[in-house]
Amino acid sequence: MIAESSSFPKQVMETEWTFYSKQLQRYGLPLDNRKPITKLDWELWTASLASRPEQFQDLVHRLVSWADETSSRVPTTDYYDTGQRETNGISSPVPLLAVSSLRH
Repeated sequence: MIAESSSFPKQVMETEWTFYSKQLQRYGLPLDNRKPITKLDWELWTASLASRPEQFQDLVHRLVSWADETSSRVPTTDYYDTGQRETNGISSPVPLLAVSSLRH
């Protein structure tokens, strides 16, 4: 967990998470306010900023729900729409590596 490594001040992480929690959509956290897309690896990085396990689990659960409900059968995608079940990007092993490195 990033919080344990003190890479960021706790107040910064809490402020970020307060903002992000208000932006959550059915399948995750949009990358910015122009489109409801997200990058899977960025989303996992953001989840690691959570100060409480339930915050982390909420965001990851949304990502897992998307992976479970999408009709795409590619191993994983670089980016996807947080409000729909369809992929928008190319498949990439990078997000899988990010998932395997998280400990929360």
